[in-house]
Amino acid sequence: AEGVKIGNISKTRGVLLYLDGTANPNLVREIKKRINSISIDYVISSEEVGMFLEENSFALTSQIMYTERPDRAARALTEGRAVLLLNGSPNAFELTHAVSDDYLRVPYANMSRVIRLAALFLSILLPGMYLSVILFHHEIIPTYLLYSISASRENVPFPSLVELLLMDISFEMIREAGIRMPSPIGSTLGIVGGLILGQSAVSAKIVSPLMIIVIAITGIGSFATPDYSLSWTSRILRVCFIALGAVLGLYGIAIGIFIYSCFLASQRSFGVPFLSPMLKRNSRSMSNALMESAIWKRELRPGYLKAIKKRNENKVSRNWKIKRK
Repeated sequence: AEGVKIGNISKTRGVLLYLDGTANPNLVREIKKRINSISIDYVISSEEVGMFLEENSFALTSQIMYTERPDRAARALTEGRAVLLLNGSPNAFELTHAVSDDYLRVPYANMSRVIRLAALFLSILLPGMYLSVILFHHEIIPTYLLYSISASRENVPFPSLVELLLMDISFEMIREAGIRMPSPIGSTLGIVGGLILGQSAVSAKIVSPLMIIVIAITGIGSFATPDYSLSWTSRILRVCFIALGAVLGLYGIAIGIFIYSCFLASQRSFGVPFLSPMLKRNSRSMSNALMESAIWKRELRPGYLKAIKKRNENKVSRNWKIKRK
């Protein structure tokens, strides 16, 4: 642990935590260099420090993971990551963090991860794909479903794009209002507001019932994302894919996915490539990036962190499995 002071006037105290002999010295050196180079009069929260430290402030995906859970911070330390604690802030943030489900049994963790990934993709792509299919690709819709969609939109006065934007903006307004209200009132406002708004819009024939279903699935998917900053990413990307789907159809969606994938591949966080967990193959980083492995199979620390101590546990950590003669 090393003490740090941030702020020319506030002198806000903090602690940079890492395991000496395990964490990559180059990573620690880079973090300390960036912290010491911050020149600002007052620092109030760790989120402000994080925005000073990240490499690309305009990237849609956050490069730093914030957490209020001590166990998650401790887990990050054991893997060779660095954690910064700031006096007066309940958050710690982990640098080059990958979300994991280390505290669940493997089947439960993988099921939860599949659901979250599906929810993330639906929250980003579903409205744009629905719009592109409705506007450009009728031939891929089954005939009876096409009849049902046409019947539901028969009396709707707005084009599909306007209809989608109206409901999406209304849902975002309800969500923001719920966040700003006290907790008991906020949750009630979100549920009641969504029900009343959706039912009233369908009854007034402003939107079609299928559009309400699309917006509801999209909203639920954004709530199921594992990190708050990631939900903001999905909300911004959703608007981009809606525009691409409205102009170019599924071809626009494919082009958008390709461009954003290239952008992610070019990003780095404290010198570590952003997509390292999915590109570096070892028993820990590659497998844990997509699916969780059993705790007794995690012999190596994530390879992309370049930790000094690469081995996390013995190759045989369950000695009771060894047959004794």
